Amino acid sequence: MKRILIFSSLLLFMVGTLFASDQIPAKKQTKPIAITGVMIHTNTGAPLANATIVFADGKITAAGTGAQIPEGAEVINGTGKHVYAGMISGETQLGLTEISAVRATRDMSETGRINPNVRSDRAFNPESELIPVARANGITMVVSTPTGGLISGLSAAMFMDGWTFEDMTFKAPLALNVSWPDMTINRAPWITKSEEEQKKDRDKQLQELSDAFRDARAYMEAKKAEGQKGIPYHKVDVRWESMIPALEGTMPVVVWAYDIQQIEAAVAWAEREKLKLIIGGGYDAWRVPELLKSRNIPVLVVGTHRLPSHRFDAYDDPYALPAK
Repeated sequence: MKRILIFSSLLLFMVGTLFASDQIPAKKQTKPIAITGVMIHTNTGAPLANATIVFADGKITAAGTGAQIPEGAEVINGTGKHVYAGMISGETQLGLTEISAVRATRDMSETGRINPNVRSDRAFNPESELIPVARANGITMVVSTPTGGLISGLSAAMFMDGWTFEDMTFKAPLALNVSWPDMTINRAPWITKSEEEQKKDRDKQLQELSDAFRDARAYMEAKKAEGQKGIPYHKVDVRWESMIPALEGTMPVVVWAYDIQQIEAAVAWAEREKLKLIIGGGYDAWRVPELLKSRNIPVLVVGTHRLPSHRFDAYDDPYALPAK
Protein backbone atom coordinates (compact mmCIF):
# COMPACT_ATOMS: atom_id res chain seq x y z
CA MET A 1 0.00 0.00 0.00
CA LYS A 2 1.42 3.40 -0.97
CA ARG A 3 0.88 6.52 1.05
CA ILE A 4 0.72 10.23 0.41
CA LEU A 5 0.90 13.06 2.93
CA ILE A 6 -1.02 16.30 2.60
CA PHE A 7 0.87 19.34 3.95
CA SER A 8 0.83 23.16 3.66
CA SER A 9 0.60 23.28 7.48
CA LEU A 10 -2.30 20.81 7.35
CA LEU A 11 -2.10 17.86 9.72
CA LEU A 12 -3.47 15.17 7.46
CA PHE A 13 -2.36 11.69 6.62
CA MET A 14 -3.89 10.07 3.57
CA VAL A 15 -3.60 6.37 2.72
CA GLY A 16 -4.37 5.17 -0.78
CA THR A 17 -3.00 4.06 -4.11
CA LEU A 18 -1.56 7.38 -5.30
CA PHE A 19 2.12 7.59 -6.15
CA ALA A 20 4.52 7.94 -3.22
CA SER A 21 5.89 11.31 -2.17
CA ASP A 22 9.17 12.37 -3.79
CA GLN A 23 10.11 13.99 -0.44
CA ILE A 24 10.30 17.51 -1.90
CA PRO A 25 8.75 20.01 0.55
CA ALA A 26 5.31 21.19 -0.44
CA LYS A 27 4.80 24.62 -1.95
CA LYS A 28 2.97 27.22 0.07
CA GLN A 29 -0.76 26.89 -0.51
CA THR A 30 -2.05 29.58 -2.89
CA LYS A 31 -5.68 28.50 -3.30
CA PRO A 32 -8.24 26.27 -1.56
CA ILE A 33 -7.89 22.52 -2.04
CA ALA A 34 -10.71 20.00 -1.76
CA ILE A 35 -10.29 16.23 -1.50
CA THR A 36 -13.50 14.44 -2.46
CA GLY A 37 -14.89 10.95 -1.98
CA VAL A 38 -12.69 10.03 0.99
CA MET A 39 -13.37 8.23 4.25
CA ILE A 40 -12.61 10.77 7.01
CA HIS A 41 -11.57 9.38 10.39
CA THR A 42 -12.28 12.16 12.88
CA ASN A 43 -10.97 10.52 16.09
CA THR A 44 -14.07 11.78 17.92
CA GLY A 45 -16.86 9.82 16.23
CA ALA A 46 -17.79 7.42 13.49
CA PRO A 47 -15.90 7.69 10.18
CA LEU A 48 -17.48 9.88 7.49
CA ALA A 49 -17.87 7.92 4.26
CA ASN A 50 -17.73 9.51 0.79
CA ALA A 51 -16.90 12.86 2.36
CA THR A 52 -15.08 16.00 1.27
CA ILE A 53 -12.39 17.85 3.15
CA VAL A 54 -11.45 21.43 2.25
CA PHE A 55 -8.44 23.39 3.43
CA ALA A 56 -7.24 26.91 2.70
CA ASP A 57 -4.21 28.85 3.95
CA GLY A 58 -2.97 25.67 5.58
CA LYS A 59 -6.08 25.12 7.71
CA ILE A 60 -9.11 22.85 7.42
CA THR A 61 -12.15 24.98 6.59
CA ALA A 62 -14.79 22.29 5.97
CA ALA A 63 -15.13 18.52 6.34
CA GLY A 64 -18.02 16.13 5.91
CA THR A 65 -20.51 14.78 3.41
CA GLY A 66 -22.03 18.23 2.89
CA ALA A 67 -18.84 20.26 2.72
CA GLN A 68 -19.03 23.03 0.11
CA ILE A 69 -16.17 23.37 -2.36
CA PRO A 70 -15.10 27.02 -2.79
CA GLU A 71 -15.00 28.54 -6.23
CA GLY A 72 -11.59 28.20 -7.86
CA ALA A 73 -10.47 25.41 -5.56
CA GLU A 74 -8.20 22.62 -6.72
CA VAL A 75 -10.18 19.37 -6.53
CA ILE A 76 -8.46 16.04 -5.83
CA ASN A 77 -10.43 12.85 -6.37
CA GLY A 78 -9.75 10.72 -3.30
CA THR A 79 -12.28 7.97 -3.93
CA GLY A 80 -11.32 4.86 -1.99
CA LYS A 81 -8.78 6.70 0.16
CA HIS A 82 -8.76 7.23 3.93
CA VAL A 83 -7.87 10.52 5.64
CA TYR A 84 -6.60 10.55 9.22
CA ALA A 85 -5.48 13.32 11.53
CA GLY A 86 -1.71 13.58 11.56
CA MET A 87 0.01 12.27 14.68
CA ILE A 88 2.07 14.52 16.96
CA SER A 89 5.13 13.09 18.70
CA GLY A 90 5.11 14.87 22.05
CA GLU A 91 8.79 14.34 22.88
CA THR A 92 11.60 13.38 20.55
CA GLN A 93 15.13 14.30 19.50
CA LEU A 94 14.13 14.14 15.83
CA GLY A 95 16.05 16.78 13.92
CA LEU A 96 18.65 17.00 16.69
CA THR A 97 20.33 13.64 16.17
CA GLU A 98 20.91 11.39 13.18
CA ILE A 99 23.15 8.43 13.95
CA SER A 100 23.66 7.57 17.62
CA ALA A 101 27.08 6.04 16.97
CA VAL A 102 28.39 9.15 15.18
CA ARG A 103 29.13 11.95 17.66
CA ALA A 104 29.13 14.67 15.00
CA THR A 105 25.46 13.98 14.24
CA ARG A 106 24.30 14.25 17.86
CA ASP A 107 23.26 17.79 18.74
CA MET A 108 20.58 17.23 21.38
CA SER A 109 22.57 18.30 24.44
CA GLU A 110 25.16 20.86 25.49
CA THR A 111 27.96 20.63 28.03
CA GLY A 112 27.27 21.87 31.54
CA ARG A 113 24.14 21.55 33.67
CA ILE A 114 22.41 24.91 33.19
CA ASN A 115 21.51 25.59 29.55
CA PRO A 116 18.07 27.24 29.43
CA ASN A 117 19.09 29.23 26.33
CA VAL A 118 19.49 26.12 24.11
CA ARG A 119 16.82 26.23 21.39
CA SER A 120 15.74 23.11 19.53
CA ASP A 121 14.35 25.06 16.58
CA ARG A 122 17.74 26.64 15.88
CA ALA A 123 19.55 23.30 16.08
CA PHE A 124 16.91 21.44 14.05
CA ASN A 125 18.26 19.79 10.89
CA PRO A 126 15.60 20.03 8.14
CA GLU A 127 17.60 17.64 5.93
CA SER A 128 17.56 14.77 8.42
CA GLU A 129 16.87 11.42 6.72
CA LEU A 130 14.71 10.49 9.72
CA ILE A 131 12.13 13.18 8.95
CA PRO A 132 10.65 11.57 5.79
CA VAL A 133 10.53 8.24 7.64
CA ALA A 134 8.43 9.76 10.43
CA ARG A 135 6.34 11.66 7.91
CA ALA A 136 5.61 8.55 5.84
CA ASN A 137 4.28 6.89 8.99
CA GLY A 138 1.76 9.64 9.66
CA ILE A 139 3.70 11.90 12.04
CA THR A 140 3.16 15.44 10.83
CA MET A 141 4.48 17.37 13.84
CA VAL A 142 7.02 16.70 16.60
CA VAL A 143 8.07 18.39 19.80
CA SER A 144 11.83 18.42 19.37
CA THR A 145 13.33 18.41 22.86
CA PRO A 146 16.89 18.99 24.11
CA THR A 147 18.37 16.71 26.76
CA GLY A 148 21.20 16.66 29.26
CA GLY A 149 22.10 18.61 32.38
CA LEU A 150 19.61 20.00 34.88
CA ILE A 151 18.06 22.68 32.68
CA SER A 152 18.28 21.20 29.20
CA GLY A 153 16.84 24.04 27.14
CA LEU A 154 13.80 25.01 25.10
CA SER A 155 11.76 22.56 23.05
CA ALA A 156 9.97 23.49 19.81
CA ALA A 157 6.95 22.24 17.87
CA MET A 158 8.17 21.44 14.36
CA PHE A 159 6.33 20.47 11.18
CA MET A 160 7.66 17.53 9.18
CA ASP A 161 7.74 19.52 5.94
CA GLY A 162 9.82 22.49 4.83
CA TRP A 163 13.11 23.59 3.31
CA THR A 164 14.50 25.34 6.40
CA PHE A 165 13.98 25.25 10.14
CA GLU A 166 12.08 28.54 9.82
CA ASP A 167 9.64 26.87 7.40
CA MET A 168 9.19 23.93 9.74
CA THR A 169 8.74 25.83 13.00
CA PHE A 170 5.16 25.87 14.27
CA LYS A 171 5.91 27.32 17.71
CA ALA A 172 9.21 28.07 19.41
CA PRO A 173 10.11 28.21 22.17
CA LEU A 174 7.43 25.81 23.35
CA ALA A 175 8.55 24.79 26.85
CA LEU A 176 11.52 24.91 29.21
CA ASN A 177 12.85 21.44 30.05
CA VAL A 178 14.21 20.43 33.45
CA SER A 179 15.64 17.01 34.33
CA TRP A 180 14.85 16.28 37.97
CA PRO A 181 17.69 14.62 39.93
CA ASP A 182 17.31 11.09 41.28
CA MET A 183 15.84 11.28 44.77
CA THR A 184 16.49 7.68 45.82
CA ILE A 185 19.71 5.93 46.80
CA ASN A 186 20.85 3.29 44.34
CA ARG A 187 22.31 0.29 46.19
CA ALA A 188 22.92 -1.89 43.15
CA PRO A 189 26.24 -3.78 43.34
CA TRP A 190 27.62 -2.05 40.23
CA ILE A 191 27.17 1.48 41.67
CA THR A 192 30.57 2.86 42.70
CA LYS A 193 29.35 5.89 44.67
CA SER A 194 28.59 5.46 48.34
CA GLU A 195 25.19 6.38 49.81
CA GLU A 196 26.67 9.54 51.28
CA GLU A 197 28.19 10.54 47.95
CA GLN A 198 24.87 9.99 46.17
CA LYS A 199 23.07 12.17 48.72
CA LYS A 200 25.64 14.93 48.34
CA ASP A 201 25.38 14.77 44.54
CA ARG A 202 21.56 14.93 44.71
CA ASP A 203 21.60 17.88 47.12
CA LYS A 204 24.16 19.69 44.98
CA GLN A 205 21.98 19.35 41.88
CA LEU A 206 18.87 20.53 43.73
CA GLN A 207 20.79 23.55 44.99
CA GLU A 208 22.07 24.32 41.49
CA LEU A 209 18.52 24.20 40.18
CA SER A 210 17.25 26.46 42.95
CA ASP A 211 20.11 28.92 42.42
CA ALA A 212 19.47 29.08 38.66
CA PHE A 213 15.81 30.00 39.11
CA ARG A 214 16.68 32.47 41.88
CA ASP A 215 19.26 34.19 39.66
CA ALA A 216 16.88 34.21 36.68
CA ARG A 217 14.13 35.77 38.81
CA ALA A 218 16.51 38.41 40.13
CA TYR A 219 17.62 39.16 36.56
CA MET A 220 14.00 39.48 35.42
CA GLU A 221 13.19 41.94 38.21
CA ALA A 222 16.33 43.94 37.50
CA LYS A 223 15.54 44.20 33.77
CA LYS A 224 11.98 45.30 34.51
CA ALA A 225 13.24 48.02 36.81
CA GLU A 226 15.71 49.52 34.31
CA GLY A 227 13.33 52.26 33.25
CA GLN A 228 13.06 53.64 36.76
CA LYS A 229 15.11 56.59 37.92
CA GLY A 230 18.49 55.68 39.29
CA ILE A 231 18.32 52.04 38.17
CA PRO A 232 21.39 51.08 36.10
CA TYR A 233 21.26 49.10 32.85
CA HIS A 234 21.92 45.39 33.23
CA LYS A 235 23.76 43.48 30.55
CA VAL A 236 21.70 40.91 28.70
CA ASP A 237 22.27 37.35 29.91
CA VAL A 238 20.79 34.98 27.32
CA ARG A 239 20.45 32.17 29.86
CA TRP A 240 18.24 34.11 32.26
CA GLU A 241 16.52 36.01 29.45
CA SER A 242 15.26 32.73 28.00
CA MET A 243 13.71 31.76 31.35
CA ILE A 244 11.55 34.88 31.76
CA PRO A 245 8.45 33.45 29.99
CA ALA A 246 8.58 30.43 32.31
CA LEU A 247 8.91 32.63 35.38
CA GLU A 248 5.98 34.75 34.22
CA GLY A 249 3.84 31.65 33.68
CA THR A 250 3.35 32.20 29.95
CA MET A 251 5.48 29.17 29.00
CA PRO A 252 5.23 25.74 30.66
CA VAL A 253 8.10 23.99 32.37
CA VAL A 254 8.38 20.28 31.57
CA VAL A 255 10.04 18.54 34.49
CA TRP A 256 11.26 15.08 33.54
CA ALA A 257 10.45 13.04 36.62
CA TYR A 258 9.69 9.33 36.70
CA ASP A 259 9.38 7.82 40.18
CA ILE A 260 7.12 8.95 43.02
CA GLN A 261 9.84 10.80 44.93
CA GLN A 262 10.83 12.79 41.85
CA ILE A 263 7.24 13.65 40.96
CA GLU A 264 6.30 14.76 44.48
CA ALA A 265 9.47 16.83 44.84
CA ALA A 266 8.96 18.44 41.42
CA VAL A 267 5.36 19.39 42.20
CA ALA A 268 6.35 20.98 45.53
CA TRP A 269 9.20 22.88 43.86
CA ALA A 270 7.01 24.14 40.99
CA GLU A 271 4.45 25.43 43.52
CA ARG A 272 7.15 27.36 45.36
CA GLU A 273 8.44 28.80 42.10
CA LYS A 274 4.89 29.48 40.81
CA LEU A 275 5.55 27.66 37.54
CA LYS A 276 3.18 26.19 34.95
CA LEU A 277 4.21 22.57 35.40
CA ILE A 278 4.03 19.55 33.10
CA ILE A 279 5.41 16.23 34.33
CA GLY A 280 7.43 14.48 31.62
CA GLY A 281 7.96 10.73 31.74
CA GLY A 282 5.80 10.20 34.80
CA TYR A 283 6.24 6.44 35.09
CA ASP A 284 4.83 6.48 38.64
CA ALA A 285 2.32 9.26 37.96
CA TRP A 286 -0.58 6.80 38.25
CA ARG A 287 0.42 6.22 41.88
CA VAL A 288 -0.22 9.88 42.81
CA PRO A 289 -3.29 10.83 40.74
CA GLU A 290 -4.87 12.95 43.50
CA LEU A 291 -1.75 15.10 43.75
CA LEU A 292 -1.67 15.78 40.00
CA LYS A 293 -5.43 16.10 39.54
CA SER A 294 -5.87 18.58 42.39
CA ARG A 295 -3.29 20.88 40.81
CA ASN A 296 -4.35 20.26 37.20
CA ILE A 297 -0.87 19.06 36.22
CA PRO A 298 -0.64 17.29 32.82
CA VAL A 299 1.58 14.25 32.32
CA LEU A 300 3.52 13.70 29.11
CA VAL A 301 3.99 9.93 28.86
CA VAL A 302 7.00 8.70 26.91
CA GLY A 303 7.15 5.62 24.68
CA THR A 304 5.42 2.49 25.91
CA HIS A 305 7.60 0.00 24.03
CA ARG A 306 9.90 -0.75 26.99
CA LEU A 307 10.35 -2.95 30.01
CA PRO A 308 8.79 -2.20 33.42
CA SER A 309 10.97 -0.02 35.65
CA HIS A 310 10.46 -1.88 38.93
CA ARG A 311 10.86 -5.56 39.73
CA PHE A 312 7.41 -5.64 41.29
CA ASP A 313 5.65 -4.05 38.27
CA ALA A 314 3.34 -5.98 35.98
CA TYR A 315 4.80 -6.83 32.58
CA ASP A 316 2.36 -4.49 30.80
CA ASP A 317 2.71 -1.46 33.10
CA PRO A 318 4.38 0.74 30.43
CA TYR A 319 1.45 0.04 28.07
CA ALA A 320 -1.20 0.54 30.76
CA LEU A 321 0.26 3.81 32.10
CA PRO A 322 -1.68 6.26 29.87
CA ALA A 323 -5.01 4.64 30.78
CA LYS A 324 -4.14 4.59 34.47
